[in-house]
Amino acid sequence: MPVLLALHFWLRWAVILFGLVGAVRIILSRRDPERLARGAKVHGTIFLAALDTAWLVGIVLLLMEWGTAENNPVRLTHGAIMTAAVILAHGLRVATKRGNDRLLAALFLAPLVIILAGHLILP
Repeated sequence: MPVLLALHFWLRWAVILFGLVGAVRIILSRRDPERLARGAKVHGTIFLAALDTAWLVGIVLLLMEWGTAENNPVRLTHGAIMTAAVILAHGLRVATKRGNDRLLAALFLAPLVIILAGHLILP
């Protein structure tokens, strides 16, 4: 379990880093739509892969210590908030694939706000 905790810790920071880099890149490349679409696709894929992996490792950790998690509602709340961030990120990804480029920055920023709120609950 210490290996999973360490993996979850590093994936958390990877998600935050990829989300911030993706959002900054989209904001800075608004003038070049071709570059914007290409960069958003790559960063969006990397961001979602890191987010999904961190979420999956977190769910495995939660299930491994289920007996103690029932007595600790903070862990369950953290898991629920992270699940909401994953669902939102995937919903925004589908919307951007359908051509709604105005949501590209939201693809990174909206889940990041939820993720940071979740980390304030359980660091």
